[in-house]
Amino acid sequence: MDARSAHAQRGQTIPVWTFGIMTTLMLMMAIFNYASSLRWQIRAQNASDSVAQAILSVQTQHYNEILADLHGAAIEEYRIRRTMAGLLYLLHGDGGCWATGAGTGSYPASSPGGWIDCASAYNSLRNNYVAEVNRYAQDVQTIAALSQYTQAQQIADMETIASTFQNNCASDGPTGSDCVFTYTIATPTARAELSGAESDSGGENNGAGEALPNGGNIATDLNPLQLEVVACAQILQPFSSFFHLNAIPFYAIGRTAATSTMVTQEWFAPGVLTNPNSPTDAYFQPPEFTESASNSQPSIYSAANFCNSSNTAYDWYAVHWCSNAYKSLYTTPAPGVTPGYGGYSTYVNTDEYSTWSGWWAAVPIPPYNGTWTPTGANCAQNVRWTS
Repeated sequence: MDARSAHAQRGQTIPVWTFGIMTTLMLMMAIFNYASSLRWQIRAQNASDSVAQAILSVQTQHYNEILADLHGAAIEEYRIRRTMAGLLYLLHGDGGCWATGAGTGSYPASSPGGWIDCASAYNSLRNNYVAEVNRYAQDVQTIAALSQYTQAQQIADMETIASTFQNNCASDGPTGSDCVFTYTIATPTARAELSGAESDSGGENNGAGEALPNGGNIATDLNPLQLEVVACAQILQPFSSFFHLNAIPFYAIGRTAATSTMVTQEWFAPGVLTNPNSPTDAYFQPPEFTESASNSQPSIYSAANFCNSSNTAYDWYAVHWCSNAYKSLYTTPAPGVTPGYGGYSTYVNTDEYSTWSGWWAAVPIPPYNGTWTPTGANCAQNVRWTS
């Protein structure tokens, strides 16, 4: 091979390299466009999820406000009951107090007197009773005010929020939604297969397809709502035109159906459970010795078991936030004994304050409005990928 032939063959690899580079670039473009479409689909789904959550929060927040206020009223009612019991004991000179001039012995009752002056304890409890009744009245008034917020008003407020998302996203500034998308939002409706918000000592009932309790005789304002949201945008590809290959725009669509429901259900005994945020592991509701003017515990009542009325160091005038231990006690019943409370103990000698409640939030459900087709009216047009 002469020098001229060798020189002529050197350029034969240029077309191969050119084709390889072009192929690599096209694959990179395809991968980049595919990644962009995935990112937009995730963004669209997040947008529809957040809008549905925001709209339904009108109802879920309302229910949570009612539950929180009910808990506060129940706390106050329990205080009132315990204080009234203490006042009755004092009126009869019972429970360990001593009348003025009757002696100053120490509890227990084996001594001739008691540990606290009956008249002083009565006055202290009476003052606390008046304050407790006033606070309870305020709680009841708040519950009455919250109860005036009907489902029709809830839906009206939801539609106002939906209108903001749909029509005024860009002009009104930040709305909490992704303003790139156009939103199609269904009118909130009651979900027939969910029963109303019901709570009793046996647990919570959010419905599971069963009929409403009491033959359906429950306020419609307590029926959970459902709605459907679609977020849509027509997205231009990052490389919409490359080497005479025109990538057509694609639709990024997020579709969410959601409903209000109680997402946590819990039995809570605040008088025996400790607060993990407390540096001293204090009880959520420590005992309240309101018969003392200083609201402090007498030294004779330093026993750990302040909930057990059979304990000799039991304060009959205090507000004990205890709990029936037999509700959560795990014991292997004796042979032939049916598991249950009767298999563990035949009596209960503890005070009890406990609640069975939960918190509401919006949860996803399957879409229920049939097939959804994007049109120019409900899908943002020609959104750049850099948005």
